[in-house]
Amino acid sequence: MSVTNYKSAAFPDGRRYLPVFGSAIYDQNQLATAQGRPTLILQSAIIGRGITDISTLYPGRYDIECGTAALAVPFQAISTCVRMKAALPRCQKSLNAGCIEQFDAINCGAAANFCDNELSRAMRANGRNVCKFP
Repeated sequence: MSVTNYKSAAFPDGRRYLPVFGSAIYDQNQLATAQGRPTLILQSAIIGRGITDISTLYPGRYDIECGTAALAVPFQAISTCVRMKAALPRCQKSLNAGCIEQFDAINCGAAANFCDNELSRAMRANGRNVCKFP
């Protein structure tokens, strides 16, 4: 027996708590079913502009700023794109080692700082708002 459909949305800091809420609903539904109590149907969960996996953010930055993923013509200078392309493998390697394969707060923070400096700074310096792009 189910009580109701439930939809949840958050923007943008919901990336921190919305997955936890969804997991808790799922876990509680398992207990409720086992005990013969009504369950809550989690119909959907939407995170607006949320980063759920930082390791996927930076390759996308390069594609948006230096490719044609968002605009017909890249808006960054060629020299900036060359630097971003050179930094991207190092960024991905350090994020993977410090944040994903084995989380270490210091190494993950250093990796994120490096990636942010090399792959996000140019957009901010260009006067563009990453929340209102393109």
